[in-house]
Formats: sequence, structure tokens, C-alpha cells
Amino acid sequence: MSRGTYLWVFVRRWDFEPRWWPQGEAIWDEETKEWHGFATLGKRVDIGWEFDVIAAVVAPKEHLELTDYLKQGMETGRFRPDEFPPALCVSTPVRVIKKSK
Repeated sequence: MSRGTYLWVFVRRWDFEPRWWPQGEAIWDEETKEWHGFATLGKRVDIGWEFDVIAAVVAPKEHLELTDYLKQGMETGRFRPDEFPPALCVSTPVRVIKKSK
């Protein structure tokens, strides 16, 4: 990852395509080239549904917009899915099934 870029985690229930929920900034380990992040996969009513999880590298402008999205969501309690932001690099999606709350 290059300097001045940010790694973010995104989640979507597969049937919400093309909308995604930004989850937050991930931690990139320059030495191991591994990243670690956190994701919430829906709510209790989503148990049994498939979700896609990806990581994307974004520029400073998109990072600020994503940070504002999370801040507003925390203030209002409303986290709505949105179009995927412009990204410099996107990981291959990983599909998982929500098994519990």
C-alpha cells in the first residue's frame, strides 16, 4: 500500500448489489503484507443470508467521505448502504454466511 492511501473494509448482503456498507478503516501490516479489520454482518434477521466482504484502498478524498459516513451513522444510528466509492485497488470478495447474532 502506498503512502497517503487508506485501506477500508466493506460488506454487503449479496442481494443488495451494488450497494455496500463501509465498515471502517483496516490495519495494514507493511512487514507481513496482511490486513486486519472488523465487519458487522447485518442483524439477527439476516442469519442464514450470504454476505460479501472486501477490502479496498482509497485516496484521501474518499477516506474523508467514508469517515464522515461512519460519524453520521454513529450520531444518527442510521447506516444505509451506498454505492461503492472510487477505489485504487479492490480485493477479491469473500462470501460468508451469517450463522448467529
